[in-house]
This record gives sequence, C-alpha cells and structure tokens, in this order.
Amino acid sequence: LILVFVFPLFLSGCSLIDGSNTSSTVNSIERIAKTKSEGLLDTYTIYYTDGTTNQYVIKNGENGEKGKDGQNGAAGQNGADGIVDIVELWQKYCETTGSNITLQEFIDNFLDFEATYDNSKVINSCLLSSVKIMLELDVQTKYGSSVSNEFAIVRGSGIIYKIDSDYTYFITNYHVMNYYPSSLSIGTTFVGATISKASCWLYGCGGNVEYETQTVISGGELVKKITGVKAYDGYEVELEYVGGSIEADIAIVKAPTSEVLARNSQAKAATLANDYYVGETAIAIGNPEDCGISATQGIVSVHDEFNPLALDGEIRYYRSIRMDTSIYHGSSGGGLFNRNGELIGITNSGQETNEHINWAIPVQIFEGVANSIVSQSKASAEAPIKAKKVVVGVTVSFANQTYRYDAEAGYGKIIEDVLIKTVIENSIAENLGIGVGDTLKAIVINGTEHLLYRYYEVGDWLHKVNNGDSIAFVVVHNEETTTTEEYVLTADDFVEQN
Repeated sequence: LILVFVFPLFLSGCSLIDGSNTSSTVNSIERIAKTKSEGLLDTYTIYYTDGTTNQYVIKNGENGEKGKDGQNGAAGQNGADGIVDIVELWQKYCETTGSNITLQEFIDNFLDFEATYDNSKVINSCLLSSVKIMLELDVQTKYGSSVSNEFAIVRGSGIIYKIDSDYTYFITNYHVMNYYPSSLSIGTTFVGATISKASCWLYGCGGNVEYETQTVISGGELVKKITGVKAYDGYEVELEYVGGSIEADIAIVKAPTSEVLARNSQAKAATLANDYYVGETAIAIGNPEDCGISATQGIVSVHDEFNPLALDGEIRYYRSIRMDTSIYHGSSGGGLFNRNGELIGITNSGQETNEHINWAIPVQIFEGVANSIVSQSKASAEAPIKAKKVVVGVTVSFANQTYRYDAEAGYGKIIEDVLIKTVIENSIAENLGIGVGDTLKAIVINGTEHLLYRYYEVGDWLHKVNNGDSIAFVVVHNEETTTTEEYVLTADDFVEQN
C-alpha cells in the first residue's frame, strides 16, 4: 500500500506448551470482571476455564473511622471504597493450582482491564521511531518505438531500525523504494523508474512540499498535474537507498545520524518483539493517503498466512500477519506495534474492499533480512545490496499440525512436525547426516538451542546467522533423537536473496 502520483499515469497502490504439559488439565482462572454494583456492594465474577464461576463481593466505604460524630464535633469523612486485593487473588491462585506464574503475568492474562487500557503512552513513544517517506521519480514507459519520461511521486512510510554514530538505518517496503506500475494503458510497457530524490520526515517535523503544476485536459475536464517539486520545507532528511529483498518486500535506506538527530534529538530505533499472537493489540503507524503520520489500532487476526502480491508483475506469496487494524495507500513500510510498543511487523498490503483485512511482514522475516543488509553496508558493500541467506541443502514439509493452548500464558500456537523432504548431495545437511524423512526438532546456533514449531521457522533462523557462526540440528531419525555435529559457516555458504 504505497501512495503513488504518476502524471499523466495515476497509480495507487511464547511460552509454548507441548502435549506433556500438565497445566492444560488444571482448572484455572480465565478472567475476572466486575459484573454487578448495588449500593455499597460491588460484585466481581471469577470465570474459570471449565466454564464454572464464583463471585467475590467488595463492600465500599460508608463512613470514616470516626463516623458522623467526628473528633471535636467535626463530621467524619466517608471511608475509602473497598478494593479487590489483586495480590491476595494471585497468591490464592498459585496456592490452588500450584502455578509459579508471576504477579504481572497473572494481571496480564486473567484480569479484564482491556476495556480501560490506555495505549496513548505507548503510541506516543512509537512516534519517535516513525517517518513518512517521499520519492521523486523519473518513470520511463514505451509505446511502440517511442519512449516517454514522466514525473512521479511515491509516498510511503518507514521505521527507524538502527541508529549508529555515522548512519541511521530505516526499514520500509521493497515496493516503496522500487516502483513498478500496478497498471498501464494498452500497448504501453514499463521501462523503469529512477529515483531523483528520496526524503523522509520525522513525526512532528514538517512534511510540506510545494509542487510545480500544469493545467491539462483529462477525461474532458481541466485538471492540475504535478510536473515537479518547487520547494521543500527544510525539515526533510534526504535518504540513500541501501538495498532490499523483493522476496521479503523489505528495503533499507539510510541517512546521516547527525541530520536525523538535528530534527529530533529524541529519535530512537524501534524495539523488536520476540513473537506475537492472535488477539494481541496491533497498532499501525504510517502515512495513510499522505495525510501525515497517524496511528490506528486493532488486533492480530491471523498469526501467519500466505498473501499473493505482484510487486513487479510476478505473483509471489508472502508470509504475513493478518490484522484488522486499518491501513491505507501510503501506509506501506510503516510499523505494526504491540501494546508494549514492540515492533511485530511492517505493514505492506490490504484488501481494497475491506479495510479490516490487512497484512504486515512479520518480525521473524524482516529482522534477518534487515540485519543482513545493514551488516553488509557497514562492511562497505556497494548499493544496492541484496540480503544473504544460508543454504543448508534441504527442503522441508510438515505433518501432524495442531493447536496448543497454554492456559497460564493465556495464548497458544499452531505446531507441527518439521519433515525433511529432500536433501541436496554434498550439502551442509548431507554432511551433517540429515536424511530424507528425518524430523527437525531444533536448530542450535552458537550453542543455543531454538525449538522448531513450524516448517518455515527453519528459514527464519537461517536468515539470522552470520559468517563464522556455528549451527547444528536436533534430529529425530528412526524414532531416535540426536544432535548433529556443529558446522561453522563460511562466506561461501551464503547466497543472495532476490
């Protein structure tokens, strides 16, 4: 969802349990809510996971300790209202169930505070990492043997990904920085687009541009078309394209840190989430319809699904978070945050006919891609840079897919067996003794074991490793679980990702 002005063309674009966890058999508290208020009495209903309930009655204050005849004849003040002792409830819960859940986890998972939860502080903090992006383009098209050049403007969004002493790196969508028309008139072909200038504005720091225009006849009416930029407002930060991946729809741009901090000394890099779950708060911050940076809020609707997009005319399927958070043209490249202000996704597409079906690239994908491009840039690689990934020489599939719910954590996750489908001869996998039909249980990176719950997590982890890292795999072969030898990665093990 980028916002594109082309003239004369117009285009717009966990805490996871396994089957052996006994907590699933414990009747635990699902939530607590005030369900009745009568005079001085407030009734709180405790809902349990087996469908039963009981009630907790609180008597609010009526008179102060000295009553109506206070000391020296002064009227006593009313007593304080009764309160629910959350600590007492938590301790009773732990005593009854044998759980070692923390007080904060108890509050987050069981108490019905969502209706009054205020995300404004979190959103205001996330604004420090959010930018609006504008590109000036020279778009070349061909009709027959005639090639024409037209001025175009692309509007999108971005997030501060990393701030170093020399450069600040921003993450956005590949399709924001690499323009391709969504449609062309019959007989016209797209030759290419060249960026003449790329800029961003931090939140609260300007954003106004004065355009050069020309009045033309279009569709029998007089309209103004933009033919160039007359003047910027002086608050823009000029961007340099670093690189990207069309397979991930992720791009990195950079600007001198001194210029970024000159606009706002409080500018900060976004904090990345470790994971996300269905029903979690999903806050999108971007530049919808080029109306300036703004925030919308919803929830994660689907943890992972594959969304077809044709970013360059070729249809690819992108693993995406689906959310009901509203985004629009111009929101592409913006951040999707949880209620802790952690970045869980980069918004990139939406359904035109339903504003509550939208998608974002999940953190498990964009983190590895972004780190690969940024690290290569620091090593003086020439732009444009492509993300690199390790090829271990296997294809994987899945079996025995199911959903596991963790009553204590309050959410669950789909899990499946990760099966080896093919193994390439003389590959890393073959040399480690991995065979067709084996089940991958975990990947070990530099001695740390990471369990594999979904087949695509193999690729997620391999995007995060670097030259010199050691990897090994926990494998089930003929019902026997073993850990392979370690393999130390070299530069020759990495290939470029389109």
